[in-house]
Amino acid sequence: TSTAIDMHALCPRLMAYGQSLDYEAKWSVAADVYSTIVAHANPVEDADLVVAAHLQLGYCLRTIGELDCAGDAFDHAAKVALASGDLIGVLRARLGDARIAMARGNMPQAETILSDTITRAEANKLNEVHAGALTDRAFIAGSLGQYERAIRYSYEALELSTIQRHRDRVLTNIAT
Repeated sequence: TSTAIDMHALCPRLMAYGQSLDYEAKWSVAADVYSTIVAHANPVEDADLVVAAHLQLGYCLRTIGELDCAGDAFDHAAKVALASGDLIGVLRARLGDARIAMARGNMPQAETILSDTITRAEANKLNEVHAGALTDRAFIAGSLGQYERAIRYSYEALELSTIQRHRDRVLTNIAT
């Protein structure tokens, strides 16, 4: 019955809906939800939400193979994060860029992005971002047949990560 839509109140609910679609592997529909958020949310007032929506949009688009569009989403996430002083958002967008490089088979570019991200995360004591970058670096090492390096990076990521879901992923990688 409302004549005006309060996007500030609606966007967190849309994010939750997008995440539930993501968990069900409905990435195209989830991407549409995240696109709606970034199209209508205020990047100044709701910068954290806009950054998160761009990051999730990039993830979904990368997952369905739309790498150029995913790159645009990560680029927008980085710009909004930088404007709002959100270093974690900037670095998470860089992780997205590295994952796109990996998906394209450009491991040297991905490694360069990850090295920079690790340096910045370590300098700012951003352990979860640091762990994510190490996990991606372990993936690259494993892809190149450098299994000892893959295990070493995975154990370093495991030591840094406190989020159980991330720790489970790292343990799965080690087991693999």
